Amino acid sequence: MNPRDFIRASQFLVRTGFHPGARGYILLLSHMRSRSSVLSHVIGSNPDVVGYFENHVKLRNSLDLLSLTEKVATLTKKSPRGKWVYDKVLHSNLTVTSEILNRPDVLPIFLVREPVESISSIARQLADKGWHERKATKYYQKRVHELVELATACDRKLILDSNDLVSDTKRILDKLSRFVGVETPFRSRYEKGALTGVRKFGDSSEDIHRGEIVQTSEVIDSGASSTSNAGPEATAAYQSYCQLRSSTT
Repeated sequence: MNPRDFIRASQFLVRTGFHPGARGYILLLSHMRSRSSVLSHVIGSNPDVVGYFENHVKLRNSLDLLSLTEKVATLTKKSPRGKWVYDKVLHSNLTVTSEILNRPDVLPIFLVREPVESISSIARQLADKGWHERKATKYYQKRVHELVELATACDRKLILDSNDLVSDTKRILDKLSRFVGVETPFRSRYEKGALTGVRKFGDSSEDIHRGEIVQTSEVIDSGASSTSNAGPEATAAYQSYCQLRSSTT
């Protein structure tokens, strides 16, 4: 660690009054409108975990993990000592290296939603920012391809399908509990925090305020009832993800 980085780390320790001492890091790698905010709240409501939102930080080295720990501790006002620090990453510009993902104290979780619902939901949610279906499709196919590459490079990971989260909730949460190794199993009901519903940190729709995992029936464009309607590239990306998930189950 160079002198500048050492000063930053020291200032963090002095300012917060404790050694970060995190047990490790849970990283959810996903895409927009994948139900990642719901899963984030479920994970963050566990007493062994600190954090339930998107921090928008790059994760390339140990210093980045320290910065993540500092940010989560500051925003939650909770000590990460002895706990899992949580973050989710939804965008390509937020680099997460394979070195980070393969650290023994990092647990990578991948979550992807099928393309028709994802693309329609992204386009609707971000319509005020100029997003249309073509832009949403391009984002989805690129991001899912990246997630497949990242997951392939991980020696240890958990690969989940978003629809399973709402249709087979208990099995998925039991699987998640075993993967993380928490003393208290993850539950479908979750706590809401100060940043719940704040757009920058996650889902800003009313759905996130329900406080539990529920089957949502989003309205999608007429005729969009199968992955074939999402376009060949998006469909191929999702199928690659499903194949990888099946091979690691």
